[in-house]
Amino acid sequence: MQKYEITINQKAYSVLVKKFTSENAELEINGKPYAVKLDGPIKTIAGSGQPAVSAVPAVSSPQVAQTPVSSISPQPTAPQPAAVAGGDSVTAPIPGSILEILVKVGDSVETGQTVVKMEAMKMENDINAATSGTVKAIHVSIGDAVSQGQALVDIG
Repeated sequence: MQKYEITINQKAYSVLVKKFTSENAELEINGKPYAVKLDGPIKTIAGSGQPAVSAVPAVSSPQVAQTPVSSISPQPTAPQPAAVAGGDSVTAPIPGSILEILVKVGDSVETGQTVVKMEAMKMENDINAATSGTVKAIHVSIGDAVSQGQALVDIG
């Protein structure tokens, strides 16, 4: 994941690029998730190795289809982690299956660090720590089916 701080028309935005392919991007802008469909091929800027979009990205959403980026509507946000004594609990944003657990009890984690990978809706999703701290407990195992809002990892 990459994080950018950008300004458009004197308004600041915090953009977290969660996933980027030649056809789609998953972004989090000022804390709100967006699914973006790219309308054209991706070209690489000579010598930079960085992709340059040759067309204006558009939202891929049931409510707003093919809407320019300047007027994207956010998707419903995932539930916020439930508070636990002395810290936070990282929860499943949607129902899915645990693919990988990237931390163990006692590990130090930073805000935004991926702690669990899960499959949901036939996509692999990185589940990130909402706060920095130490892993206090892990409530799931690889292969577990989880419900939306279920606690995965406690961080204190």
